[in-house]
Amino acid sequence: KKRKIILSAKNEAKKLNKLKKSEFFIAGLALYLAEGSKKMGRVQFTNSNPRVINFMIKWFNYFYDVTREDIKCSILINRIHRKRDSKIKQFWQKYLRIKPEKFNDIRYIKTKQKKVYANHDNYFGTFSFRVNKSSRLLYRLNAFADRLIAAGLKYKREQS
Repeated sequence: KKRKIILSAKNEAKKLNKLKKSEFFIAGLALYLAEGSKKMGRVQFTNSNPRVINFMIKWFNYFYDVTREDIKCSILINRIHRKRDSKIKQFWQKYLRIKPEKFNDIRYIKTKQKKVYANHDNYFGTFSFRVNKSSRLLYRLNAFADRLIAAGLKYKREQS
């Protein structure tokens, strides 16, 4: 039954094959609204999913001409991964095609491990990138995000 549900979901998802430019913009804006900084005086985006990070780097490049040279990166991960330091950095550098000098040191957090995770060696932390000299861009993104929320709040479900 589970296989059937997954197959059905994949077939349904095929309808979303290619995004129009406006859909791409709204998708990135919504992700930024959910995972981006709104106040820190600069644009910053944080997520642990490499595909989402890659999507947002491409989104910033496409709509705002932000290149990989314009960003500074950091990684946040539990201290139990300290021995994997170089492997973690290499993963993100290779996956995102970002030069090593664009990375700050990995920041380790101290938490008690209550559970042993099966994906220990395949977990690469939470990745964050910030755009250099981006205070104006931050104001623009916040204005667009406010409009997106206001427009969405106008929707009412049709009664049948």
